[in-house]
Amino acid sequence: MATKLAKRYSLRSIIEYGLYSLVFLLPWQTRWIIKAGEINNGYWEYGSLSLYGTDVLLLALLLLFIIQNFSRFKLQVTSYKLQVYWYIIAGLELMIFISIFVAPDKLVAVYGYARFMLGVGLFWLIVSAGYSRLKLIYSFLAGVLLQAGLGIWQFLTQSSFAGKWLGMA
Repeated sequence: MATKLAKRYSLRSIIEYGLYSLVFLLPWQTRWIIKAGEINNGYWEYGSLSLYGTDVLLLALLLLFIIQNFSRFKLQVTSYKLQVYWYIIAGLELMIFISIFVAPDKLVAVYGYARFMLGVGLFWLIVSAGYSRLKLIYSFLAGVLLQAGLGIWQFLTQSSFAGKWLGMA
């Protein structure tokens, strides 16, 4: 009984369904604005520092994926061949990292670098994790359709409800 339960809720399935949840929640983009960006006494979106709900979920999934594959990494380091796209990503990452030192606002540059690294982590997760591509597409489409349905409903009724978790205060 215990092995069936452990097999059912294995780390691999948690990562798989977490990835489905991530792409479902991706269109919602719920965020906590840590520091609002300001330029010329006006709001500046690019300079704002925010923590997105999907970022927290992605970080958790990446940590679980690293834990799951930690023992395999030791074995594959010597025989692992890198694909060409990883060299391109590494070159781009190096340029972004170097640009931090010449940026006028270092905090925004570091934030942009962290967002890029989260994107690389998402790419690595999608390339390496085991999941059903069809389920991934369906979960993304379900999130998009739910978001679109909410937008259409708001347009037709010309009203909105208050929901701080959806960014509608």
